[in-house]
Amino acid sequence: MVVSLNTISPNASPHGVISQNVPDHKLDTTPANEILIPSKSRTSALDTFQSTLKTSTQSGAENNQTDEKSRAIADQKKNEQEVAQIIQQLKVRDLEVKAHEQAHLGVGGQYVTSGASYVYQTGPDGNRYAIGGEVGIDTSPIAGDPEATLLKAQQVQAAAMAPAKPSSQDYSVARAAMQMANNARMELARSDEKDQTTNNNQATENNRNDAQQLVAAEESVEPKVIAKNDNGSLISPERQQFDLRMATR
Repeated sequence: MVVSLNTISPNASPHGVISQNVPDHKLDTTPANEILIPSKSRTSALDTFQSTLKTSTQSGAENNQTDEKSRAIADQKKNEQEVAQIIQQLKVRDLEVKAHEQAHLGVGGQYVTSGASYVYQTGPDGNRYAIGGEVGIDTSPIAGDPEATLLKAQQVQAAAMAPAKPSSQDYSVARAAMQMANNARMELARSDEKDQTTNNNQATENNRNDAQQLVAAEESVEPKVIAKNDNGSLISPERQQFDLRMATR
């Protein structure tokens, strides 16, 4: 299964989130949270000044014209400050979003299925700033290989938690990766238990074979004849050999 590590959030901060995509379902298309740009910020301060100046001229009142000029200059200054604040917010958002996605990419490695894609907002200065984004990553287990699945799950979990401020959906994907890792560990444990049982059975069989071979070896040895004296006491084989040598002299 492929999920998206993304920073698209409708009502939250610009930090990245991870949206989990289920096969045959649409990808998360929720628009990123835009920074509100006041309508005054979209209007040129010069246009405001010229409009005010024209109105004042038409009135023919010189004192009112001076007041209107002062207000226009004050409005222009305020408008410029608002524009500067909005641009600064967009710049900060842009840096946070891109750093978040790069953190996912840097750790996801070979399991990243798509590079970072971003949602942009045009600022009052005409420049485009990233306010959301996503990175695709493969979260499916590796069939028939629990050990490789365990390593993959650990890497996916690390990729989900790589950003400085993981989102709730980042944690969701991390938990899914943890579950995949636990399943892989259980499968490895069952495999180890089966191997241990096989090894124990083999050891028992080897011991049985060794015992049988030892008995057979003992039975193949020629038995020693032990003689008796006239009084019925036993004579050792060594004594028999000595007596035999004495008798032949």
